[in-house]
Amino acid sequence: MRIFITLTLVLLSLFSFGISYAADAKDERIPHYEAEEPSNKEEAIELYKNNSAKIKEILISKKLSNEATEMIHELTYPLEAAIKKFKQTFPKTTLELINELEREVNKVHYFSESDEIKESIIRKSFTKSEELFKEINNNNI
Repeated sequence: MRIFITLTLVLLSLFSFGISYAADAKDERIPHYEAEEPSNKEEAIELYKNNSAKIKEILISKKLSNEATEMIHELTYPLEAAIKKFKQTFPKTTLELINELEREVNKVHYFSESDEIKESIIRKSFTKSEELFKEINNNNI
C-alpha cells in the first residue's frame, strides 16, 4: 500500500510538472515586439513597404551580424501585421498569393532568431517575399 501511495504521488508530481512546463512553453511564443496595427489597406501597404525597405537595407551587407538579424527579426512583426490586414482587405483572388507571402515572411522571422539564424534562407525568403508583394499589388490595382 505504501508503494502504491508513493507511486501515485510521483505520478501526480510528474503530471503537474508537465502541465507547468506546457504553460511555460506556451508563454515563450508571446511576441516580444509590438507591431503597429494598420487600420486600413493603404496603411498596411505603407507599413509593409517601409519595413521591407529597412530589411532590404540591412541585407545589403555581405555577412549579417547578430545585431542585424535581430533587427530583421524585429522588423518582421510589422510585416506580419500588414499581411493580416491584407487578408482582410485585399480581393479574395489574391488570398493564395498573400498566404504564400505570409509563409516567406514567417521563414524570415523564424530564421532571424538568434538561436536559429540561417542567413541563406533569410535572404532567399526575403527576395521571394518582395516578388510576391509586387505581384499582389499588381493584382490589386
